[in-house]
Amino acid sequence: MCSVIDCTKTRRTKLSPYCDKHYFRFRRNGDPMIRSTKDLLGPPICSQCGRKKTRKIRGTTWQCKPCWNRIRREENAAKPVRSRAVAVRRRCEHYGIPVELWVKLQSRGCMICGRKAGLIQNQLHFDHDHITGEVRGLLCNQCNRGIGYLRDDPELIMKAYKYLTEPRVLV
Repeated sequence: MCSVIDCTKTRRTKLSPYCDKHYFRFRRNGDPMIRSTKDLLGPPICSQCGRKKTRKIRGTTWQCKPCWNRIRREENAAKPVRSRAVAVRRRCEHYGIPVELWVKLQSRGCMICGRKAGLIQNQLHFDHDHITGEVRGLLCNQCNRGIGYLRDDPELIMKAYKYLTEPRVLV
């Protein structure tokens, strides 16, 4: 019989003091009475505010969703915020272009369709040759993706142009 009180199952082996169920609990948790590691952590009470309903767990402590969100906000507030000007300056340094030229090109708009840059949407992107790294100009997102999807291949772009301009009849 299993050596756990009120367990009437037979032992796993002659040498084992526990049945299969209690043996595996003992192997997993170090105690044949503990069902899971959640029992080791105690009841799900928030370590910050003491609420019983919890959603998230950080390490070995429970935290409710509002406390989890508050701690996340505090952690994110401590991180440095990169401004748009810093991002533009770094991008210009990466491509070797003065910021003044970037501002001038932004005012012209997309080199293909002429779309002007917006404050948040429709930002213009550096278009560069992937082999030489030379910047060709600034393009809107759609034109930049279109060239990318056509693999920067002039022949494919000409085929796409012919496809769009020449009428075809499906056979």
